[in-house]
Amino acid sequence: MDKSGETIPIIRVSNVGIKPHSSFNNQGFRGIAATFNWGPMEQSLYYAYNSLDSKVLQDTSTGKYYTEGIQRSGLHRTEQEISKKAQLYEQVIGSTLVYKFNREQAELGLNAIYSHYEIPIRINPKKPPYYFSGKHNFNVGLSYRYLWRSLHFFGENAFSKSGGSASILGVIASLSSNLDISLLLRHYEPNFHSFYGDAFRENSSGNCNEQGIYIGIGIQPIKKLRINAYYDYFNFPQPTTRIANPSSGYSWLTKVTYQINRTNLLLFQYREVQKAKNIPKDKLLYQKVTENKVATYNNRKYKTQFNQQLNKLIDLHSEIQASAYNFLKEFTWGYGIAQSITYKLKRVNFTGQIAWFNTDSDNRLYLHEKSTLHSKGMPSVNKKGIKYYMLVTYKPTSNWRLEAKYSITWHLEETSIGSGQEKIDGNTKNTVNLQLIYRF
Repeated sequence: MDKSGETIPIIRVSNVGIKPHSSFNNQGFRGIAATFNWGPMEQSLYYAYNSLDSKVLQDTSTGKYYTEGIQRSGLHRTEQEISKKAQLYEQVIGSTLVYKFNREQAELGLNAIYSHYEIPIRINPKKPPYYFSGKHNFNVGLSYRYLWRSLHFFGENAFSKSGGSASILGVIASLSSNLDISLLLRHYEPNFHSFYGDAFRENSSGNCNEQGIYIGIGIQPIKKLRINAYYDYFNFPQPTTRIANPSSGYSWLTKVTYQINRTNLLLFQYREVQKAKNIPKDKLLYQKVTENKVATYNNRKYKTQFNQQLNKLIDLHSEIQASAYNFLKEFTWGYGIAQSITYKLKRVNFTGQIAWFNTDSDNRLYLHEKSTLHSKGMPSVNKKGIKYYMLVTYKPTSNWRLEAKYSITWHLEETSIGSGQEKIDGNTKNTVNLQLIYRF
């Protein structure tokens, strides 16, 4: 789970057992799984045979094949992406054993997972040396949680084949009916390798090379007013794929929500991130940088949101965002305004939205959008333009669901959009989503 305005529950994910994989990326399993129950004890066993996307290379000295990494996006849009499709096969076997104590007030779990690759993985010279290499990997971890009065303690400790370890320890406390707090400590060693773990983290490349402390708070001073805030400090002891030196940073957020009545809500939010990143090559000479190729940026984001239900058929959503970005003493800013309307009938829903945005390239905004089920609804926008979309959802019966979404984006001051094989000539981008779902 990533950091958000829900500052209390996001730090812990419940053990929900086996569930369907609803994304098109290659983070799920394809195989067989089963769960067994023996009173307070529950065990899940699984085996998977996954075909992964990868570029297979050949060692000229030995003639043996190898790869330098796995592409897990699940995208096959270009010839280059298609050439990597299903080139690496992986076998995974694992087990999760959970024992619940005292009417589920306490829980102890043991996780084990083993992965085998058809050909070895070598470390790409451009990546940090602590990345995984070899044909085999395993993880063993011990998880635990304990509920005592209004305190919920939880944590997990694990290690991988390389000897690297990772630990999290947290607590969620309900101090009163109007005050909740959360605390999470994390320590992931650089050489900890976990391909299918998804722990709380700032490092986008995986559950490794990170230390941090997260503090969240939720306050309700009066009946209709709710204040959420968090502060997260993180440290990367070794370089990452995006930061050439060891570094540290922080992020914090404050969100104020006022529930005017049952159907109308007003929201204000402020978020700040300070983090290191590599200096682009075209700026190294200009800045006369010789040793340190990393600099710190600061990004501040502001958001105001108003949700209104006019009647049983019509909902309105209004949003204003602004972003300020400071890097290498260069200050840029931008803003976006969006208005959407939803019209709900018995079997058909219509949603339309129009947005105006004007930002610099570094000030990306994430304007809320409704989308087809299981799809991401927070696409980013930047530069100067207008975006419009229309979403139609039709449910003829309780089993069938048909969805169609069309969006168009005009970049007013651009002559092309994107780069490489995704480049679009002109300043207009059209996107169509169609989805049909049948529930058995």
